Amino acid sequence: MDAEDCEQYTDVYWIKFRLVSNARFAKRKLDESIFLGNPLQVSYAPHFETVSDTKDKLEGRRKEVFARLNPGRTKGPKVHNAGTSSQASLPASQIDHVSQHLNSNQSWDSGESQNVHQIGDLPITRVSSDQDYFPSQSMNQTVRLVREKLNKVKNL
Repeated sequence: MDAEDCEQYTDVYWIKFRLVSNARFAKRKLDESIFLGNPLQVSYAPHFETVSDTKDKLEGRRKEVFARLNPGRTKGPKVHNAGTSSQASLPASQIDHVSQHLNSNQSWDSGESQNVHQIGDLPITRVSSDQDYFPSQSMNQTVRLVREKLNKVKNL
């Protein structure tokens, strides 16, 4: 069927998950699995997200990154690997970029602004928004889509 036009034989269902973690779980468990003799393909569809969906997803991701940078301030169960540091696992350029991002977005969550000052001791470097950071073209395309949506949010 690869050479044929198989669209008429293919069922596509769009499922919108309330939480990004649920979507990640579905992709991890269902992608490439077999259901009734047919392989399932699970893929993200960021072009169907609304601006508020993207903002919520980015806010959640910001909190995840912030929690990894400050493991002592997490609200959930504490998971710590002996002999490792969460900051040591990130390159200095990423820590600089995250601290710059957190400092510029303190107004989003004023309750966590005290922790931002602890990170603020690191030197902040600016990076170009037009630069491709990932070896995968699809990752760079996703970054561009997210940047476009962020620009829309800023212009609201």
